[in-house]
Amino acid sequence: MILFFLTFFILFSLVNYYIIRRGLQALEIAPKFFRILFLIVVLIASLSYVFARAVFANSNTDFYDFLLFVGSIWYAFLMYGIIAIILSDITRFIIKKTKPYLFEDVQKYKKIKLYTFFVVSIFISGLVLYGYNNAQNIKVKEFFFSFQSEKSELKDMRIVFFSDSHLTPINDGVFAEKLINTVNSLNPDLILLGGDIIDDNSNNLNRHNISEKLKQLKAPLGIFTCNGNHEYIVGIDDAQQYLEKSNIIILRDTVLTIANTIQVISRDDRQRNRFVGSQRKSLKELNENVNKDYPSILLDHQPFELDSSAYYGINLHLSGHTHHGQMIPANLITSMIYEISWGYGKKENTHFYVTSGAGTWGPPVKIGTDAEIILFNIKFD
Repeated sequence: MILFFLTFFILFSLVNYYIIRRGLQALEIAPKFFRILFLIVVLIASLSYVFARAVFANSNTDFYDFLLFVGSIWYAFLMYGIIAIILSDITRFIIKKTKPYLFEDVQKYKKIKLYTFFVVSIFISGLVLYGYNNAQNIKVKEFFFSFQSEKSELKDMRIVFFSDSHLTPINDGVFAEKLINTVNSLNPDLILLGGDIIDDNSNNLNRHNISEKLKQLKAPLGIFTCNGNHEYIVGIDDAQQYLEKSNIIILRDTVLTIANTIQVISRDDRQRNRFVGSQRKSLKELNENVNKDYPSILLDHQPFELDSSAYYGINLHLSGHTHHGQMIPANLITSMIYEISWGYGKKENTHFYVTSGAGTWGPPVKIGTDAEIILFNIKFD
């Protein structure tokens, strides 16, 4: 974990340095105050997240919220900024090789750099603003399944599933209320969550009344979640206590029968060993406690071992974690890592759904993916 954060910090610093350097080059003929302003803005934005998490995380103040938001939104500008610079460098290299005479007029070239800086900055700002608005627009996806089960006492069930809400002072009480109102409007019998529900300490969450909002979720058959890697990051014991105080039960390597109708198999997160030094149970071990008279739903935060779910005859496998990259082109990376990065899939008789998440991690921006809640209408024949 230390090595990961050290590597991340070095890369983060280098990318910020390169953006500052190339930005100042583009602003070469701009007024001096504008170059100074650019430098100050980038330095503040790039340091905000680090200071928020490392210095002010336990301050329980609105200043922490401000730094967290500025630093988080900067990640979106950073990603698209470095992509724009790389494309610019490639374009400049090609033109220098093919049409070097275009660089002979130095003053004209400096003006082109300045105009390009402003055009690209405006475009990226518009793109991030679109992504921010898109992340606030929670969509509902609906599926209909029929599972064979002579023993199930209920003949149908409405199950709402969402994951990765990452509730923080960014995805705050206002966002939580919108999410919860949308879920409740679907009149679910059962609510299942795919982990990474909260992503901050209890003091910062309480300042935004997150627990009180979560208590408003309504489902007569209960509200259950597997834990994600971020429950471990914030502290698994504190996360479990906070969620259970909010009337959400964490199921860790557990098989639970719901209303003598369906079984929920909930796996601990696959990164458990990194945080507590012991492995989670295998699906084979959990399957030994499954009553085959009932259909089964598997909650597993990270969408791995899909073949195992199909092998053990799981009816519906639900995961999250990927965010489908959250912002294009990061989806290209998640699509290479995960067999299903986002959406529906099927193997043998097992249905799969990997959600892109109700919330966001890092920048509150979604581009090329949705903030979503899934409604499953299930009939038992």
